[in-house]
Parts: sequence; C-alpha cells; structure tokens
Amino acid sequence: MARKWLVAISTAFVISFIGTANIQAEEETSQKVEDVLISNAKTHLGSPYLFGGTSHEGFDCSGFSQEVFKQTGIEIPRTTGEQYKIGTAVKKKDLQKGDIVFFETVSKGPSHLGIFLGDNKFIHSSSSKGVAISNLDDPYYWGPRYLGARRVL
Repeated sequence: MARKWLVAISTAFVISFIGTANIQAEEETSQKVEDVLISNAKTHLGSPYLFGGTSHEGFDCSGFSQEVFKQTGIEIPRTTGEQYKIGTAVKKKDLQKGDIVFFETVSKGPSHLGIFLGDNKFIHSSSSKGVAISNLDDPYYWGPRYLGARRVL
C-alpha cells in the first residue's frame, strides 16, 4: 500500500515539475525573441538611410523595422502607416523592448518609427544619421513628435 502512495506522489511531483519547466521555457522564449530582435536591429547600426530602402545597403524607417522583424521570424507590413495598424496599442509608460514606437514628423499621423530598446532609447533609420539609437524623450526633436506605440511580439 505504501508503495502505491509513493508511486502516486512521485508521479504528481514529476508532472508538477514538467508543467513548471514548460512555463519557464515559454517565458524564456518570449524574452529571447525580444533580445534576438534587438540584437538583429543593432547589427545594422551605421547603415545609411535610403528612401524606400529595405536592406543593409540602405533603409528607410519602415524598411528597417520590417527587415529586423523578418530576421527574427516575424512578418510585418512594409509601410509606417500599415505598421501603425498592427499588434496592440501600448501606452508610453508600458513600453517593452521590441515595441514599435511611432512619431509625427513630416505629416499628420505616423510618418516615422523605430524599435524600442528599453531605457528610454529606440533604434531607427534616420534620414540624417542612418540606423542610429536615439532618446525617446529628446526635448528638441523626438519627444514632442512621439505619437504612440504598438506591440507585435
């Protein structure tokens, strides 16, 4: 009789352990996707800006984000306006690594975007610097032009 109880308890322990391991693996996988996305984005630092560009030889902002997400295994639309419609809206105070941040620069509505890195920084393809990292709250340019963010991951 004691042996049956021991087998039952051992089985319950193993099932519990496997369930916990699966949850931890899922959490680690989602964190890894964000880290891979950011790592992929940073490989393009210094790439030049090119209107309509979609490769390391030259990117515009939405071509850059589309390529980085694609390298991470996630397909997103090509243009800034289309990317502004995907995923889930995120409040600025709730931003997480990998969120797409949008700005109003040349016209009303989303006209520029980047990928949030954390620590109030984002990476983007700037027409003046190419792929670069900027401060989200830069009081001289990006801060006043911030429009919103979307979570795709």
